[in-house]
Amino acid sequence: MTFQAARSSSVKTNVFLSGLFLVTLLNCAGLVYLFVQCNGLRKQQTAMTSRLEELTDSWPMEFISRLSQEDPGWTEQRNRNKRSHQQPKSHAETEDSIMMMTYSRIPIRIFMDLCNSTRGICLTGPPGPAGPPGRPGLDGLPGVNGSDGPIGLPGPPGKEGKRARKATPGPKGEPGDVGPKGEKGDAGPPGSDGLPGAKGERGLKGERGEPYNEIVLEGQRGPPGPPGPAGPPGAPGPVGPPGPPGSKGKSRHQQNTVSHDEAHAAPNDDTLIRRMSAQKAMSTFSMKYGRIIKSVDAPYNVTRIENTFGAWMKDPASKNNEQIWVVEHFSGLTVKEYENLEALRIGSNFKTITLTRYFHGCGHAVYNGSIYYHKGGSDQIIRFPLDGKQAQHMKVENALHNNRNYLFQNAKTYFDLTADKDGLWVIYASSHDENIVVGQTEINEDSFSIVQNINTTYPKSKAGNAFIARGILYLTDTKDSKIIFALDLLKDKPLDVSFDLRSSNDTLTMVSYDPYDHTLYTWENGYLKKYGLHFLLAE
Repeated sequence: MTFQAARSSSVKTNVFLSGLFLVTLLNCAGLVYLFVQCNGLRKQQTAMTSRLEELTDSWPMEFISRLSQEDPGWTEQRNRNKRSHQQPKSHAETEDSIMMMTYSRIPIRIFMDLCNSTRGICLTGPPGPAGPPGRPGLDGLPGVNGSDGPIGLPGPPGKEGKRARKATPGPKGEPGDVGPKGEKGDAGPPGSDGLPGAKGERGLKGERGEPYNEIVLEGQRGPPGPPGPAGPPGAPGPVGPPGPPGSKGKSRHQQNTVSHDEAHAAPNDDTLIRRMSAQKAMSTFSMKYGRIIKSVDAPYNVTRIENTFGAWMKDPASKNNEQIWVVEHFSGLTVKEYENLEALRIGSNFKTITLTRYFHGCGHAVYNGSIYYHKGGSDQIIRFPLDGKQAQHMKVENALHNNRNYLFQNAKTYFDLTADKDGLWVIYASSHDENIVVGQTEINEDSFSIVQNINTTYPKSKAGNAFIARGILYLTDTKDSKIIFALDLLKDKPLDVSFDLRSSNDTLTMVSYDPYDHTLYTWENGYLKKYGLHFLLAE
């Protein structure tokens, strides 16, 4: 870049010097021409002076010779000595002659030549009337350039000219002295997110700690053993004495939930509880179609909102509820509530809901009459009832939640909340190994908490977004174009599933599953879209 600038500057300098040399050469030629013309004029002036002197010496003889050459009538009239003998002349002849004291007439032109040749000796009469203008003469020779005059007063400032090209920067100067340290300024606003850094080297293996966010995976069930021989029937025994009263039993709802301590208990206990919960969940699905997605239809555009980031949701706990909630941007306090899909398309007649705390991200969810969202700058999930009741908080232990170390970089989301018919799930990244963890929640009337955590062992850096459909977690690639990972949350088993999700390159900030119309809801660079799903047949 510097070489090209120097070369351009050298060309400009050569052009300027060439022009200056040409102008100087033209000036020298002009001076030589003026010098030659001056010498010619000087010679002509000398010749005219000599001619004038000759005419001065010879004018009497020329005058007499001109008189002798006049016409006979004029010679005869000149010999007369009396006025009475003069004959009258015409008016035209009178105007061309003049009366002299010698009683003689001579032509006026001869008298004028005589006066002009005597250098002012003859007296002249009053000037006659101005004659008609003569023809314009030839242009004279150019005069010699005059000397420069004095510098005049400065004139008014001219109009502002065009901006000149920026000159090439000069050489870098020497650094100055270090100034005194200034006072600490106020903290500026947070800057825009930078590009993700390169993946660091794998660290040393740590010591085995106590299990917390992990579960003990159930091993494969072995083949059944051979049946044993039937024993002989025994005789009925006597009726025993009545036993002591038993302890108070659990309700059906409590029997199908798992506490946080039970999630990390011995394998036999945890396996039994989760198996009962999985059997209940799988019984709600259709017997004709299975739980695994086979393919995705082309998208259907619902409407367009002027915001790159956002989310739109329905309540899966209420089948006949057509209300839709819209949250714009990845940080704020307001939520828009529309009566139905048509009202959302029109973009009017909505209700504005103001939250108690700022939300962050695009992973919100609506479930059973409450909005669930991540409280910005913290590791807490807030439950905001839509009926005006007091909001509730839930802390998620060992979850990444700040410093822009997002769960999903494209959506600027730390916690992705998703709901289906059977409850609410919390997807987050573990602060221990940055793997994606799915937490199953238990929601009561006065509180809610995570009762089971499933570590997918899949790193968040390879995922773009996620959704849960019929108890199966699906993860997209970093471009959100295809599904690259699936995990059966009810069986703790990864699935060999891969299919294209979309062909658009727009920023995908939110995706969720509607269990009633079996579609995916997405927010893609302000476009609200729906994708139809096709499931594999049940086995």
